[in-house]
Parts: sequence; structure tokens; C-alpha cells
Amino acid sequence: MKIGLIVPIGNLKKYGYQYNFEIILRNQVDFADEVVVVSSSRENSEKLFSKLKKIQFISTSKTWFETKKGHEIFSYEKLIENINLGLEILKRDGCQVAMQIHINQYIPQSSVKKLKSHFSTMIKEGKKYEWLYKKYQLGDLIFDADKKLPWILNLTTDNPYQYRPDAITNPGNKNLVQIESGNYKKYNRLALIDMMGEYTMKDAGDFYCFTHQENLKITGRAIKKKPSFNYEQWFGYHLNKINHKSLSRETLDKTGEEILSKRRSNFLSHEFQKKYSPYNDNLLAKTYRYVRNRIGRN
Repeated sequence: MKIGLIVPIGNLKKYGYQYNFEIILRNQVDFADEVVVVSSSRENSEKLFSKLKKIQFISTSKTWFETKKGHEIFSYEKLIENINLGLEILKRDGCQVAMQIHINQYIPQSSVKKLKSHFSTMIKEGKKYEWLYKKYQLGDLIFDADKKLPWILNLTTDNPYQYRPDAITNPGNKNLVQIESGNYKKYNRLALIDMMGEYTMKDAGDFYCFTHQENLKITGRAIKKKPSFNYEQWFGYHLNKINHKSLSRETLDKTGEEILSKRRSNFLSHEFQKKYSPYNDNLLAKTYRYVRNRIGRN
């Protein structure tokens, strides 16, 4: 079974990507037979990936964001074009499975065996796609899986599905399969891990301003000429999302520990972890809060 990953990337010199992208790509290369990295930024070069095998780096004027006054303009349309370009490359190269994954996401060792079995079952049963589950890492914490995305495509069939933002679509019958949220704890060992807060306040503000106008377009709200970053409002929004998550009993694997070792004192993950107060107040969460508060008083 030949497994291919599609990894869309922006500018790896900023937005928080710069700290851990090499660790992430090493993990992805270890898992897959082929990794297609498609760059929307002209700022990336092939030298960034020279130490890694199995990576096919795609970066041309056709994959880049447009520029305005020397600045790249974020576009979901271009992002999706790039992901589907990666899909076509994997088809051409004879991959049997295509999976989308991002540059801040890795596959924990605990998921490798079952995820590959997941792929095999999809092929055996002739399914067009399968669900990829997602959980999060915050510092040294791991949360239970609470997202699932239809990001695994079966390329052994005449598969019409293409990628859309957090979804896939069949252009023929217009069928749209979208991301779903829920309690997917029983799928923890089928889940990838998404990093949270491994960046500075400046990184967060830069990324917010970079993507803000495009996000407003999608929601249909009025577009501001100069987006301003309100840190307290932004932090509260993301903390609320984190507080809806349930702690897992899992521990970090080698990749997770390596990410933790590169954590800087000014990364926002520290503040998120300090203020994590889960709404789902299970025994594990109560124990975590008790220990944290005891340490805080000493």
C-alpha cells in the first residue's frame, strides 16, 4: 500500500511555522511513502527540505498567493487549488491512499498501526473516503479527539472527490462532506495531533491580520481595510475552545517531546495551559487543576 500525504504550506519563516516545521515534516516523512509539499508562498525554497527524503516540493508562480504592494494576500481558493494539485500528483505517482495534513500536525506513534489498518479497510471495502480524527497537544497535555475530517481518499477507485476547506466534494453530484465535531475519544488511536499555542503573540497577530479579510469574506461580513488584532478578544475566543476539550490520559511520544523541548518562554501555550479550566469537569480534569493549583501556591 503506497501512502501519500499532501502538505500545503505558507511562509515557513513566520506565523509560528518557523519553530517546528522540520520536526513535523520528519514525522510525516517517516509515516508516508511520498509527501507532496505545495507552497503558496514564494518565500520558501527547496533548501528547507534538503535533509528529508520522499518530499516532492512544488513552488511555482501558479501555486503562489498574489501580492499587493509587496505583500502576499491570503486566499482559500489558492490554498485549495494547491491541495488538489497535490492530489493529482499522488494519483500520477501511483499512490493508493491520499491524506491531507498540515504543517502544524503530526501522526503520533500510537496512531501509526491503526491508521494504516484504517486505510487498508477503506480500500478493501471500496469506500471513496474515510474519516481522519484530530486531537490537540497543548504543552505537555494531550486532549481527546474532538474533530473528524474526510481527509483520507481512496485512490484505488475512480475517485471523483476533491478537497475543499475542511471538507471534500464530488463535482459530479455536488455531494459535500464536511468536518464534524464531537466526542471521538474512542478514536484517539486513529487521530493525528494538532499543536496549540507554540508561537508568540506577534506570530498570532501577524497570522490574524494575514487571514482576517479572507475569513470575513467567507462569513459575509464587511471587510475592513486595516484589520487590527485585539489580543484579549482573540485569546478569550481560543481559550473558550480549549476549555471545551477533555484531557486524555495519553502521554507525549518522541515527536511530541521534541516539540515540547523547543517551547520558548514567550509561547502562548504557557498562558493557555495556565488558564485551562475545562467545562467538562471529569476526574482527570479535576486532578490536573488540583495539582496545578498546588504547584502554583508553592
